[in-house]
Amino acid sequence: MNIVAVQFQSRTNPEEFTGREYTYYSDVELAVGDVIFAPTKNGTGVVRVCRTDVRDSEIDERVMPYMRTIEEKLTPKEAEARE
Repeated sequence: MNIVAVQFQSRTNPEEFTGREYTYYSDVELAVGDVIFAPTKNGTGVVRVCRTDVRDSEIDERVMPYMRTIEEKLTPKEAEARE
């Protein structure tokens, strides 16, 4: 399983992905720049992958049990088509 770092879409400007990086496990192949949906404690959020192949040693051990998994490479356009 791969670990990726993502940034969430800005609430004020949907073209921007800013703020801190959040790490996720990923069951699917992702590349830097991919814009996808990621699970959050409040549903899903639009994120952009900013790093791939993040090492375990870069992540605080206290955070790892709470990390979520991206199980599907679902883009906002694909999600729209499903509705």
